[in-house]
Amino acid sequence: MKHRAICVCGLAGVFAIIAALTGCAAGPAPEGAQGPPTNGNTPGENTNSSLPGDASVLVRFVNETNSVVEVQFHATLDDIGSSEESLFAPQYLVIDGIGVAGTGLLIPRSADTIEWHCSDGLVIGVAGGRFLDPDSGAELGTGTPRMVQQGLVFDCGATITFTYQETGYGYTVSVSHE
Repeated sequence: MKHRAICVCGLAGVFAIIAALTGCAAGPAPEGAQGPPTNGNTPGENTNSSLPGDASVLVRFVNETNSVVEVQFHATLDDIGSSEESLFAPQYLVIDGIGVAGTGLLIPRSADTIEWHCSDGLVIGVAGGRFLDPDSGAELGTGTPRMVQQGLVFDCGATITFTYQETGYGYTVSVSHE
């Protein structure tokens, strides 16, 4: 029973982090308020028409830590070269369909997957991720930025996995593909 109480407190902390990051709180909507616009996507599925192509790439996010992780996933077809600074610009940030309620947050020891349309020149990556305390939402650290490009590192149809880990000296993100 003691373990169950810890899980409930941890989950409450995750919801507190979501509320703090999004500015949302539970409660009745004001009269006449409308919900957020929807794009018709199923959570975990990306059908962004700005990324044409008849193939896809499966992107997995694995949180192997006891922290909440903000994945900080970015994707583009724009010709950005190999510049991490260019990829990690705000216009390439993708949150929709990733993590708890599409917030881009992974709870401790969890994973999520999205399918992304793939074509020549697709560049994807994570800006290192933010590792957050599951109860307070305080930032504990950041991981290692990683980026990979279709045609150089992976082909359409591949599975790309970003794994968030805690090491003896901090936090890191590894990337693998199959």
